[in-house]
Amino acid sequence: MRILLPVVFVALTVQVFRHLGAVPGSYASLTVAGGVFFATDSVGREFLAVTPAFAVAGLTGPRGTLGEALRLFSLGLLLLFLFAFVTDRFIG
Repeated sequence: MRILLPVVFVALTVQVFRHLGAVPGSYASLTVAGGVFFATDSVGREFLAVTPAFAVAGLTGPRGTLGEALRLFSLGLLLLFLFAFVTDRFIG
């Protein structure tokens, strides 16, 4: 999780800049950078705060079954990170 999640969220941050603009993109990039550089043990919990990434994951992507699968995967990640945040557990 410590290796895969930063790569996924950097890619989502680029999409945030493209689809949502500079302000959400700046917020997302600063949050991702903070999680990667300062909280590598709990990077999943830190990425929970990158809400524009979850929003753009729902906006972009293919239509149909694959698009729904990607949106369900994003929802699953969001719920997993929320559970980790609430229970104060590290995921990685």
